[in-house]
Amino acid sequence: MTPAKQETKLIHDKHLHESCNVSQLRFEP
Repeated sequence: MTPAKQETKLIHDKHLHESCNVSQLRFEP
């Protein structure tokens, strides 16, 4: 895997993680 692709994956994973956190905050009482 090239460094650029690895960096993109890290950014994508971070974005997914933040989206999960936002969803939990939105739906939990």
